Amino acid sequence: MDYRCIGYRCNFQPLENVGDLGLYLNGWDAVVEGRYYLCKAFNGHHFGAFAEAARFGKTKVFSPYGGRVLENVQAAGLGVSYGYYFKLNSFWGIDATVGIGAALGRHQADSKNWQVLPLPRAQVAVSYKF
Repeated sequence: MDYRCIGYRCNFQPLENVGDLGLYLNGWDAVVEGRYYLCKAFNGHHFGAFAEAARFGKTKVFSPYGGRVLENVQAAGLGVSYGYYFKLNSFWGIDATVGIGAALGRHQADSKNWQVLPLPRAQVAVSYKF
C-alpha cells in the first residue's frame, strides 16, 4: 500500500480587471504539496507540507479598512496542512484541507524590505483519480 503522494497546482491570470468588483489579479502562483495518508492514499486523513510561490503585476488587497492596489507583488512561503479525503467511488472524491504557514513577500512601494506574512489555507476540492 502506498501512503504518500505529491501534487502540484499552477494558476495564471492574465486579466487586469475581473468584472465590476475592481479585482485585479494579473500574475501567477504555483503550489507543490507532499502528503502522507494515515491509510491507503486518497482515502481518509492526511498530513502534508506545501511550498508556494507567486508573482502578481497588480493585485487588490482587502482589509477591514478598505482595499488598496499593490503592484509588482512577489511572495514565497512554506506551510503544513491537515485534511480528509472523502472517497465517493473508485474514481471520484472530495478533499477538504486546512493549513497554516508563513510567506516572505514584498511589493513595489516597499521593494527593499521583505515582510513575513501569514499563509492560511482552506480548500474543498472535487477530485478525479486516473
